[in-house]
Amino acid sequence: MLALILIFSCLTITTTALAQTDQIVYNDSLVNGWQNWSWATVNLSNTIPVQFGTDSISVSAGPYQALYLEHDDFDSSLYGSLVFWINGGPTGGQLLQVQALVGGTARTVVTLPALAANTWQEIAIPLASLGAQHQPDLDGFWIQDRSGKTQPAFYVDTISFTAAPPPSVVNISVDAGNTVRTVDPGHFGINTAVWDEVFDTSSTINLLTAMGNQALRFPGGSLSDDYHWATNTTDGNAWQWATSFTDFAAVATAVGSQVFVTVNYGSGTPAEASGWVSSSNVTNHYGFKYWEVGNEVYGSWETDNNTRPHDPYTYAQRFAQYYSQMKSADPTIKVGAVSVPGEDSYANYTDHPVVNPRTGVTHNGWTPVMLATLKNIGVTPDFLIYHRYPENPGTEDDEDLLLSSGTWSTDAANLRQQLNDYLGAAAANVELDCTENNSVSSSPGKQTTSLVDALFMADSICAAMQTEFNSVMWWDLRNGQEMDGNLSASLYGWREYGDYGVVDGTIPPDPAADVYPAFYAGELLKYFARGGDQLLTAASDYRLMSTCAATRADGTLGLLVINKSATNALNANIAISHATLSGNATLYSYGIPQDNAAKAGTGSPAIVTTPVTGLSTNFSFSFPAYSANVLVFSNGASPSPTTTLTATITATPTAMPTTAITIGPATCDSGNVVEGNSSSTCVFALSNAGFTNHAIVTGITIDDTLDFGVFFTDCQAPGGIPAQSSCSINVTFNPQSTGSYTTHLHVFDNATSSPQQVTITGTGALPMSTTDTITPNPLDFGGSPVGQANEQFLVVDNTGFTNPLVLQTLTVTDTTPGYTGPNEFTLVPADSNCPIEPTGLGPGESCIIAIDLTPDASQVDASLTGTLVVAGNAATSPQTINLTGYAVFGITVSGDCYTDATGACNAMQSDAGFSGQSCLIGAGICTTGVGFSCICQ
Repeated sequence: MLALILIFSCLTITTTALAQTDQIVYNDSLVNGWQNWSWATVNLSNTIPVQFGTDSISVSAGPYQALYLEHDDFDSSLYGSLVFWINGGPTGGQLLQVQALVGGTARTVVTLPALAANTWQEIAIPLASLGAQHQPDLDGFWIQDRSGKTQPAFYVDTISFTAAPPPSVVNISVDAGNTVRTVDPGHFGINTAVWDEVFDTSSTINLLTAMGNQALRFPGGSLSDDYHWATNTTDGNAWQWATSFTDFAAVATAVGSQVFVTVNYGSGTPAEASGWVSSSNVTNHYGFKYWEVGNEVYGSWETDNNTRPHDPYTYAQRFAQYYSQMKSADPTIKVGAVSVPGEDSYANYTDHPVVNPRTGVTHNGWTPVMLATLKNIGVTPDFLIYHRYPENPGTEDDEDLLLSSGTWSTDAANLRQQLNDYLGAAAANVELDCTENNSVSSSPGKQTTSLVDALFMADSICAAMQTEFNSVMWWDLRNGQEMDGNLSASLYGWREYGDYGVVDGTIPPDPAADVYPAFYAGELLKYFARGGDQLLTAASDYRLMSTCAATRADGTLGLLVINKSATNALNANIAISHATLSGNATLYSYGIPQDNAAKAGTGSPAIVTTPVTGLSTNFSFSFPAYSANVLVFSNGASPSPTTTLTATITATPTAMPTTAITIGPATCDSGNVVEGNSSSTCVFALSNAGFTNHAIVTGITIDDTLDFGVFFTDCQAPGGIPAQSSCSINVTFNPQSTGSYTTHLHVFDNATSSPQQVTITGTGALPMSTTDTITPNPLDFGGSPVGQANEQFLVVDNTGFTNPLVLQTLTVTDTTPGYTGPNEFTLVPADSNCPIEPTGLGPGESCIIAIDLTPDASQVDASLTGTLVVAGNAATSPQTINLTGYAVFGITVSGDCYTDATGACNAMQSDAGFSGQSCLIGAGICTTGVGFSCICQ
């Protein structure tokens, strides 16, 4: 029996607050990235009755309809039960069932008892009962009618997944004898921007030094694609930006940072970029090594004035020009190309498809087309550019963010595989660099200024180090406070605003108010490792505790431990092999007490330094909830000093919710598409019809994902869709077999009409063959004795050179005038070897169709006719083969004579009946031979 716990309560029961490590689904509204995908009538803002707070969910369900709540895949091993409150309303009696979804597939059904009227019941269902325990991709659940009848409205409130208890001990292992890689200075990088009004100041130099910065990027994200370095302007403005390249270079050289520069691809030229390299490295001798050609130019949000904007083929052609001219200015630089994981990501065009030489699959995505084109040109980029923002605005979830680090390894592997597939041996010389990283893709909310973002930064760098990525450039140093992002109470943190920067703009910065937790995370990491140190093998057996270890240049060993549990201190057993330790260490830590000190304005918000003694190579240590910690095992070297802080900022606008979104056309027919091929004829325009606010698209889904797919959209660009603007969604149709198809596209966004829906149809067709022949035509059976089968054969040849010949139907019909008896012409399948759909006949191949003529006795002396109609994918299909013959009442046939039932010898003439004596050939007559055989003589 499935375990199901029901706790009955009246409306006045006080609800205990859920632990922060619980995954809250609904608490007056959907939170933590949960979305309403219901196929019942649902009101998420119902006010009566309510179990707790101000709102509940009302559900009016028809037969088998459901309240369906969906989430991006998450790891269920951290949770024990699905818990919710439910009320049957005035009538009660509703018959419902619950199912969890894992990887989009519904699991075990749990049946609820009939609901009680006007009574709130707490339902707690163990995930084991739902078949969803310890699954890496739990992505939703539904509460569904099981009666098959229309149900009275019922109500649901206070939904969560309760946290499973943490392990009593987390095991951390470090192998000091196994080096993973050399740490790169680029792992400790940050983006800068031309809008920073106080960048070229001692305050900034002090901040970067305190943070331990080792890499900087300029001039600032998307702005790079319309920035002209020589004038310090962008397209359309005559005024200059606050920070010029000269200003930037002064700070970068003072701090001693590695530098990434993004040249203008969108509105610039190769000559302009070459001039920048020459000014930087030849005239001024800065020696800046890494140069990127464009920023996220696969996306419609980037400036791209080329005839074919956001086109990987055009980009590759122009990249080759940039590469050549920039290298001619300084051959020692590295030039990077914009990339994105996934072979079908940002397939903005389909007229330059490429075939993966390893898999044989055709792709139109940005990276495959770009790499294949570069290979054909003979140009190999020095590095690929990768940007990472794991969350989208409005759907932020703290625990999801802190568990997202696994995508570093999968994305690195995906990009490396694409390099190997499309560049071949030359791929070995291409490195991977992440030049933008933060939590949310646009509209930063309170999460970006919270302790969670600091833990995410440390965890990101730890995870990236364990891949081949050579840089992690945080976005960014100073950006600006924004009030219109996600400020949900479900997100940890006390700053009721968002800011991508690690510091605010006050000079000098107040550590309590103007220095955000992410700054301290960056500072903490300088005690863990620096560029040139050796990363060691380290592992944790619990997902809410991550770890990295490194051997420092001074011989000390740094151990980074991040506790990602919001409420639980975690006890760790730490085993370090192949190391000799002194027994003494210094602990550097940052977490909840420091963040709370910043809020209260009392105590220190800075990193805490604590000496630790009595350690060995195997010891236990407790790490506080929500904390980042570095243990540096002493060998007599002194730890680096902490530097006094300073800081600045220029605000940038953030999109606001919209209320008017339309999509059209309502229906689109993809037409006839050959099975196994794809078409992208359906393009939908999503329009923000409002006049002030941005539209934010949070999800796009298709019911039939096997035969249809979204192969391009610019509707989920960072920042959303501005007022009175539109974006497009291109849908590809790839039928897997012949026949008619219908599906629906759903768009989820911040409009009151969300989700919008359109209908897409299409027909799967057979491929066209070049040519084919069927011989002979007509097929003549000659004289055929009545009642006896006379078998003849047709030969089918696929005379094309590329496509298979696929036969769908073979239809034989008698057409003898006046004849209504049994079929005389029939197919003989046993003797035929022509394949029928879906199997095809390859180019140059042949097959045989066998047909019998069995004349009816009523047809003696008559000419017989029929047809064979062959339908398939030939260009001339359907083809008709004429069948002819005549019926004889004979026993033995020889030449043109036959003996009838009486033994008389007769001549056969199909065109004039039987003359009785004349032969069809020669001048002889029919004469009785030996054994009643007839011969012509």
